[in-house]
Amino acid sequence: MPYSPNGSPIMARQNAPVFIIIIVLLLIAALIFLVWLLSKQISNYYNSEEYLEKERTRPTNAKDIKKLKEKFKIPKEEAALLMELCNRQNIPNLSFIIKDNTQVQEIFKNAYFDLIKSNASQDKINLFFKLNYTLELISAQTKKYISTRQIPLSTVVFYISEEGEQYPFNLIANTKDCFALEIPKFFYNLKNKPDILVRIKFTFKSQNGLSHNFVTRIMRYQENPDGNATMYVAHSENLITETHRHFKREMFDDICYFSSAQKILDKSGNITYKISEKKYKGSLSNISGGGCCIKTNLPIAEKQNLAVIFPNITSESHILGKIKGTRKLPAGLFALHIQFIDISIEAQNKILAYVYKYKL
Repeated sequence: MPYSPNGSPIMARQNAPVFIIIIVLLLIAALIFLVWLLSKQISNYYNSEEYLEKERTRPTNAKDIKKLKEKFKIPKEEAALLMELCNRQNIPNLSFIIKDNTQVQEIFKNAYFDLIKSNASQDKINLFFKLNYTLELISAQTKKYISTRQIPLSTVVFYISEEGEQYPFNLIANTKDCFALEIPKFFYNLKNKPDILVRIKFTFKSQNGLSHNFVTRIMRYQENPDGNATMYVAHSENLITETHRHFKREMFDDICYFSSAQKILDKSGNITYKISEKKYKGSLSNISGGGCCIKTNLPIAEKQNLAVIFPNITSESHILGKIKGTRKLPAGLFALHIQFIDISIEAQNKILAYVYKYKL
């Protein structure tokens, strides 16, 4: 058989499928590479500062609210109000700013005044405050304090005595080994001030407005030339955030008045209260939408009913409450922890506006 430079037809038919397979594999590899290259470019864009800045500054949309609602289990009514506020206030992307409670509170302050000017119902304003507190709790979840080493300088840290009295001290140093609190001379000279190495309670409020409690030991005291003293305290890695309340609570030093309230049950089972005309002056130390704490020199027993008046907060003639606990304080005073049992929604809104420092 003569030699053929092109090979036999049989060999050509055998090699053809191999070439096709190689070409197909090369095309597939090229396609995979192009997809990878495209996905990388898309990923780089989504992680670029340009894209993130666009996302930060664009208005919050319904999709953002839905994600937040599902992720943090925001109640349906609160989520609907949040969407309305975002539309009215043109609020930037909440997915980004929700971690910054200071910025959120500034936005909500403007939203509150907008609701007041638009003559929103008291029910809507009350829902607004519930939503506000929900967002505060979300902010606390996204930025948790896990150690006292994280407490910034100038924070006011409260020592809680065995009687429940709170003493405010300024944080003046925070090192890896301990933190230092500036304490006044009178406290340093107290005979019953906490001993060194005894476990004691402290609390402080973070920048997002939530209280954090912890227990630790005093390492030593130091008297300073300026007349004050310094308390050196060991660090704690076990901080407990107060998230069980339904309303935000704030410390105050304000006057209030209270009277006894006698519970009366008529034949039909209806409950009314007979309020005494005699009023006693007290000192309001903290308040929330659900209760308050009053300091007085009267040793009133627990479970008693009171009618309380807050002249600098609300014009309500009285708010009915029940004493859930009575604590004896130094200097012959008593702290009455009162839970509101009958409060109008208008009075509650006034109290919450007072707590959030919303002043018209």
